[in-house]
Amino acid sequence: MTRYAVEIMSGERPTSIAYARTASSPQEAAEWVTARDLTAWQGEADWVRVTDEANQAVYKFAFK
Repeated sequence: MTRYAVEIMSGERPTSIAYARTASSPQEAAEWVTARDLTAWQGEADWVRVTDEANQAVYKFAFK
């Protein structure tokens, strides 16, 4: 399983971080950690950054 670092962001500053290992996708990891539905990030001030720790790929999501 892939391990994801999930950071809740305010602008460019992380406000919290958690880790998810049970998720099958970056979005699933972010939704599990935040307990909220997410969508693709389009420049919102409050957003979620997910890093796939195996390959350092970064994904960005926004709260619905």
